[in-house]
Amino acid sequence: MKSTIMSLAVIAATTSACGGDTPGPGDTPFTVRAPTPVTGAWTSESAQALGGEAEALGVDASGHIVVVSQGRALVDVFGTLEHRPLYAAPGEPVTMGAIQTLRPRTDEGAWIGSDGGLFSIDRHFVTHSPLSERADDVIDVAEAGPGPLEGIWMLSGQGLWRKSQGGLSEVQVDHAQARRIAIDTRARFALLASDSALTLLQAKDGGMLATEVRLPTGQIHGLSAAEGMLWVASDTGLYSVDGSEWSHYPLGGEAVTAVANDPSTGAAWARSATTLYMVQQDTVRAYTASSDETGLAVDRLGDVFGLSQGALFKRGTGASDGNAVTFEQVQPWLSTHCSQCHQNQTADFEDYEVFVERAEQALARVRSGDMPRCAGSVRCDADAALSAQDYAVLEQWIRDGMPQ
Repeated sequence: MKSTIMSLAVIAATTSACGGDTPGPGDTPFTVRAPTPVTGAWTSESAQALGGEAEALGVDASGHIVVVSQGRALVDVFGTLEHRPLYAAPGEPVTMGAIQTLRPRTDEGAWIGSDGGLFSIDRHFVTHSPLSERADDVIDVAEAGPGPLEGIWMLSGQGLWRKSQGGLSEVQVDHAQARRIAIDTRARFALLASDSALTLLQAKDGGMLATEVRLPTGQIHGLSAAEGMLWVASDTGLYSVDGSEWSHYPLGGEAVTAVANDPSTGAAWARSATTLYMVQQDTVRAYTASSDETGLAVDRLGDVFGLSQGALFKRGTGASDGNAVTFEQVQPWLSTHCSQCHQNQTADFEDYEVFVERAEQALARVRSGDMPRCAGSVRCDADAALSAQDYAVLEQWIRDGMPQ
């Protein structure tokens, strides 16, 4: 039996997107932000063959790129595409079906939504989620927490479902035409999108407030979430909302067909027909892109990925203004945090040629708190782990292409 754990109030009566370039009476107010784009240059470009056309592209909880190609889930781990096989217990699906969405989880791995239900990716396998019992045709999925909207949200032909600490319940909101859902990473507000209409969801007084958003979006192509911000890709450009105030980035009047966020910085990336835009606060950078590419994802190091002709394309942004962090600037950090254990005859981390091959793995272990170790080479307590600010010079050097 379906249950309801929230009461909903719906504001505004119409359901169609409004037209025009500026808000009119009854329309949702927004601020137009049109800074002159700065021309950006890729610091590196590469491609990996997938062996066939890709069905989905995204990132996992660790900021690793995930791609599904010919029914196989592949995770980009330090430049190598690792296959995550589907583990099927007796009675479970032996294929994922037609993929409809790929989203990060909050703790580990990623979610894959398909016409066969909900699947999860971890470090070893893809498994069929028990939540598929309530939503066996998952159009989109989003997970966030902790916060007022904490939980796993699944959008399907059977309804909008939320799995939280209180259990699994159907959220009673007009979802019949909804095709996408996104929740800000603080779990304070969410967006539901149909082909041309938006609804803003917010927790209020123990229930849920659903507000119709009336913006001149035209067709909506995608949603993306960052900390405290949601982004909308549409025919009339890029839109963002912080829960109350909307902004519009026209981006040269081009349709934006995809949007993704940098997991580390929160910067938004938007794809048009021939350009990739990076939007951060009131700065916009424009990068050339191929017109036949689809999909868009950004990994934790700021590299930008797309799909074309059975290949996964990777582009580095780095510092193209001559202000890149150099290895000379990283060496003092290595001396302080690494050299006590990693300055020997087999692996001297203060040697550029040695460390450049290990840098991304080193950063991943520092992020996880596994390194640097404490006395006796044991893992330090959580309160002794380095903060993002502590290892910022290492991360920026890697983002800048690891120049010597």
